[in-house]
Amino acid sequence: MLSIITALYKTGRYLADYTKKIESFVNDLQQDGFPVEVILIPREPSPKERAFIDKLKMHPWCREVDCLTPSVNAAWNEGFLAAQGDAFAFCNADDYRYKGGTKEALRMIGEGADLVYLPFHIRRYLNLFGRGFFVHRQTISRQVPEFNDKTKPEFLRSMLCGPFFVFRKSLFERVGPFDEQFRSAGDFDWCIRAAKIGKFRRGKQLGGSYRVDGSGTSGGGKDFITAENNTICLRHNFEDKIKNVSPELMKRYDPRTIAFRGQKFRVDENGNLNVSLIPLWPRV
Repeated sequence: MLSIITALYKTGRYLADYTKKIESFVNDLQQDGFPVEVILIPREPSPKERAFIDKLKMHPWCREVDCLTPSVNAAWNEGFLAAQGDAFAFCNADDYRYKGGTKEALRMIGEGADLVYLPFHIRRYLNLFGRGFFVHRQTISRQVPEFNDKTKPEFLRSMLCGPFFVFRKSLFERVGPFDEQFRSAGDFDWCIRAAKIGKFRRGKQLGGSYRVDGSGTSGGGKDFITAENNTICLRHNFEDKIKNVSPELMKRYDPRTIAFRGQKFRVDENGNLNVSLIPLWPRV
């Protein structure tokens, strides 16, 4: 089974499109013999979001998981720990996950891959007067290299997995949780840790369409994103990519520990986490 995790926070304007897309996505995969569950993790849901969640939960393949910590990385952790699938993936409310690429990734995982990353589209919007106007669509494919001995060092210092990767439950259990001190860069840090121990493969089909309009936590031009990326550079020892940012902002982050459920767990000098030290973590 594939477990799709969707964290919801101030997503009201995207929910109508998300509902149609996720229903079509699940129906298509299940018709082709790929069981799917969708796990929704709301944070301070608005009445509109609450109505959306309650309606979508009427499907047998959809359920809701609580998360007390207001963090997308905490929401991902809680969703994955509650998931029943043997493969995991994200689907943000403002993004579209494509069926073909997801099926290809699941087949590759069935053949032994731990994580499959996919080329994807970027949809760029301009926000004016509270509305988003579509500007441009870009395909990210040639920029995504095959994972092999030659390219692996770059996977250990750059976010090359994109937003639509699919991975084994057992890989999550070995790598450990997403770092909850981060607002945006948790997947970057996690993918570096995963690339050190996992068998990665590149899919050929597009994985989805990623929306960029400057309103999300990963939008460019935000100092906290630079600080988070710098923290990851320090954690994994590629200081040459550090960029200038306020020292006071950097003090908010700790490259030597990973935050999970209100506790901090130390990483070693190479940024690796010993998951056996995390209480109640799945034992592998």
